[in-house]
Formats: sequence, structure tokens, C-alpha cells
Amino acid sequence: MSFSEKAGVVFRKAAGMTAMISLLMVSSPSAAGSVLSGRVVDKDSKPLQGAKVELVVADTSIVTDGNGNFKVDLGKLSMRPGNTAAEMISLRNGVLSISSPAIHQSVQVEAFDTKGQRVGNVMSSLPGVGVFECGILPDALPTAMYIVKIRIGSRMGVFRVLNSRNRTYSLSGRELYPANSRGKKSARILNSVDTLRITKDGYLETRVPVESYIASLPDVILMNDPAKEEGLPPVVNGRNARTTRYWDCCKPHCGWHSDMRMCDISGNDLNDRNAQSGCSGGTSFQCWDYAPIEVNSKVSYGWAAFNNSGTQCGDCFQLDFQIGGGLKQMIVQVINIGDGGTDAFDLLIPGGGVGALNGCSRQWNNAPLGQQYGGFHSTCGDNKDCILNMCKAAFGDKVDLMRGCNWYIDWFRMANNPGCVYMKVPCPQMIKDISHIGN
Repeated sequence: MSFSEKAGVVFRKAAGMTAMISLLMVSSPSAAGSVLSGRVVDKDSKPLQGAKVELVVADTSIVTDGNGNFKVDLGKLSMRPGNTAAEMISLRNGVLSISSPAIHQSVQVEAFDTKGQRVGNVMSSLPGVGVFECGILPDALPTAMYIVKIRIGSRMGVFRVLNSRNRTYSLSGRELYPANSRGKKSARILNSVDTLRITKDGYLETRVPVESYIASLPDVILMNDPAKEEGLPPVVNGRNARTTRYWDCCKPHCGWHSDMRMCDISGNDLNDRNAQSGCSGGTSFQCWDYAPIEVNSKVSYGWAAFNNSGTQCGDCFQLDFQIGGGLKQMIVQVINIGDGGTDAFDLLIPGGGVGALNGCSRQWNNAPLGQQYGGFHSTCGDNKDCILNMCKAAFGDKVDLMRGCNWYIDWFRMANNPGCVYMKVPCPQMIKDISHIGN
């Protein structure tokens, strides 16, 4: 079957020494407005300003504002004449040419509007050596920018097509690759009209498929680049300590002896310093955002029980661990009295076990809490899926608690009461802002 029989368009063969398809694009006076918007955030959903957002096919970029937002109006872009995107593709006088080094290859040409709807489709096989020309966009299409996707054998290219009347087309192509070399590439990406490439110093590059240029995209999350993250200065002349873990939901010791922030049974702020502990039938419970906070892949903040002589509510300590073959550092604030003796930190970790007291069964309606001492890990061992499933069953709808559970799995590597070296340090402002106490 020839091109003309498949696509219903004028088809002719011209003389030439190599196999080539020349795609003659129809004229359109100008581009219709097409607005693509979204927001770039970090792993904690905080907006990222100054992230570069690039549309690969549309060949344009913008940076995010102070709220992490970006907005691209494709209809207002100043289009530039395109250059060769790959050895197989060229643009001359408004004719898009795709050369093929061999004959009898399958060819598919698809055209999409900015909403991602297909407006044209040509599929056939290259019948021999020569130059083959055909129109691929229907004559009645409205003024707009169109996306053209071309496959020749196992290779594919994606391009934009936009022109004013009596002007040559603009072409932007950034990918032409053997389709089978990207076997893991999802069908969604292969069927998209464009790709967002988001970059920012200190973060890993992220690519997002775009199915329409008229859309408000979900938040794009950039993950920290571990290679560029910095740790704290190591503990010098520190003391050795043991660690355990717990989360009993009770009002901590410092809730009675400081202005420490406490919460009610639903995790909301409780403005009553004298309220009785939930473990004694009262209304005062541990706030859920006291779960550990990952600063980066090397450093975290958290809270703990500790009772060395001279320690006061709100004191902070840096703990240096050797976990997973590397240094992990944590700054914890003391909010409770532990029962492990001298030089023992009981780290506040959701699912870490209720310990001697249990207010969690009341607060979370008898959710599964694992073993009394050690919690989910003591029940599951190093089975990540088991721990995660217990987390979801106990508090899957509670964001801060799930954050702490994921922290234990991913950042703390499910470590089972590792030892550490510690020293007293000033409290970071983030910790003090949450607890309302600290030196």
C-alpha cells in the first residue's frame, strides 16, 4: 500500500540517491494561545524558586517564581528557524526531510494538536530509494501549533510545527532514538506531545511527559541530589551512647515543665499546659509533627527522651551514626525522660513501640502497633514491605506520622537500635519552631 492510499493525500516520488520522506507542512497564519502551568516543589512539598522548566519539543524554558509556579504561553513564543535535530532529519524551505539509509522500512507519521488529540496519521512502508512527499495535516485545521511524531523503522523523532503564512516552518527536535533501546520507557511518555525537563542546582533532574499544552499539571517534585548534599561537622571528643526507639502518644515530661507545644487526640494544637496526659485518660497527647524530619540524605532532626545529669528540657544533641556503611547525623531535642540509664537516647519514631505506657491504642482506635518494645521492626524484622504495611494500617491518613515511618525505612535504613557518638549543640531553629522550646 502506498502513502497516498493509506493517508488519502497527494503522493509522488521524486528522483534521488537516498531514501527520504519529505513532509510538506500546511500553512497556518499564527499560533493559538496554549497555556501550560504547574508548580515545582521539594520532597516536603515546599515551593522551589528558580528551578528551570524546559519544554524539550517546544524548545523553550522558564524559571519558577517565588511560589514555585511556572506558566508557559506557547502562543506568545518567538519561534526560531530550526536546525538539524539529528543526521536523519533536516529542514529546508519549510520541508521536513527524514532520510533513511535503507529501503523497505516501516514509516509512521502522527500529528497532534496542543490538547494531545491526533489530527493526522500516515503509516506505510518506504517502497524504495528516492524522495517521497506528502501532506500530513488536513487542510481544514484551525490556526495552531501542531506536534509531529515520526517513526522510521526502530527510530523516532518528535517535533513542533508552527508558522505564519508565507513563512517557513519552525522545527525543534531533541530526540531520535531506537525505540527498542528504551524498552523501559512508558507508553505514556512515547505517546506524549512533549516532555518537561526540570533542573535546579542541588536537585536531581526530573522529566515529566506532557500530553497537552493546555493543562494545569500536578506538582512536580524534585529530589535532593545526594552527591551535592553536605553533612554536619563530625562530633569531636564526643561520648558513646546507646539508642532505642519509641512512640507512646503520651504527654512528655517536658510538657509539664516548659512551654512545649502539645496536641489533642486528633493531632491539633492544645492550648492547655495543665491538661492531663492521654495515657491517664486526659486530653493531652504527643503532637504528630514530632516525627523525625529528613534535612537531606545525610542529616535529620528529631526528638528524644534522655536523662543524663544536668540535661534540661529543650537541650539539643548531635548524634553521629554509622549506618549502611556511611555517616548519618541527627540533631535531637530532649523532651522526655528515658528509662535506659545514662548515655541512652530513646528516639521518638512513629511505630517504634509504645514502651512502658500506651496512649496510642486510645488515640488511634486500637490500630496495630507491633511489639510493645521495638514496635513495627520488632514485629517485621528487616522486611520493608511489612513495616510499611503496618505503618499504613496504623496511621496511613496521618501525613506527619507516615513521614516518620518512611524516614525510619529510607533514611534510618531500618536500623535496630544503633550506637552513636554524641555531643551537645545549639538547637536548629526548625526544631524550636515546632516544639516552642530550646536554647
